[in-house]
Amino acid sequence: MKPLIAGLVVGCLAIGTTAVAKDFCINVPDLGITYVGKGFRIPGKGRCKGFDGILLSADHLRVGGGTACTASDGSHVTFNFALIRAEANYLSTNASSADLSLPSLTGMSFGPYGAVGYAATGGTCPSTATVP
Repeated sequence: MKPLIAGLVVGCLAIGTTAVAKDFCINVPDLGITYVGKGFRIPGKGRCKGFDGILLSADHLRVGGGTACTASDGSHVTFNFALIRAEANYLSTNASSADLSLPSLTGMSFGPYGAVGYAATGGTCPSTATVP
């Protein structure tokens, strides 16, 4: 009986350590866009982490990557990323950023459409976002 219990405990621990991070979304409703960080989790206080994924909108897709850093005091997380849109006979690049308060994950996003800030919210994506 003891080996069975020990095996179940080890199995449960293994399952708990193989959890996959879900996609993290930053929604900017006024622009109709969503930044999707594939398999991303907010970094701990005073830490930074890569943020790779896509920007989705009604009329196009951009692929990008960048960095997200959480303030040492844990008050906010800042995202900076570069985005590329490539289509037949068309290529554009631009930079975007977002600053979200913690733990509310609300704040502002800047770009890709200029320096004007727009309200943004972040959190786990409702479902796994697919790349079209």
